Amino acid sequence: MKLFPRLFTLLRQGPARWVILLEALWALESAHRLVRRTIFIDYKDTLGRPVNGEVVPEKSTRQAVVHDIRWALTSIERSFFQRYTCLCQSIAAQRMFARRRIPYAVVLGAKLGATPDPRTQGDPMAAHAWVCAGGGVVVGEKERGMFVPVVSYVGNG
Repeated sequence: MKLFPRLFTLLRQGPARWVILLEALWALESAHRLVRRTIFIDYKDTLGRPVNGEVVPEKSTRQAVVHDIRWALTSIERSFFQRYTCLCQSIAAQRMFARRRIPYAVVLGAKLGATPDPRTQGDPMAAHAWVCAGGGVVVGEKERGMFVPVVSYVGNG
């Protein structure tokens, strides 16, 4: 396991990077609690304005901030034992972009006819969430191609 080299890399970061790392950790943990304790319909309106299909906001004038948010969320995901779901990562990214008033879109996609998963009690449907900002995908990009976008929750920051 490459945990220790990753932790040492994180420890060598400067104060500005530490601030965004701590914010990302807090956002991921609060999103994790929200997803585990609340049904989606109760918090979906906090994600943004719903729009059919996938929306990718244009490139931001604050691309460095978009890059830093992506870096912080993926660093925490790779470096710690707890694996956050795609929805938790998307909510955390959404909160970080909204706080900085950067346009974003939380996209929810579905895949019908998926291989039955024992965690979903054999339901042949799968879902995935990803976030677009700054002209590209910030979190959830790897699995995105296997899902059809259903709805985007758009925020203007």
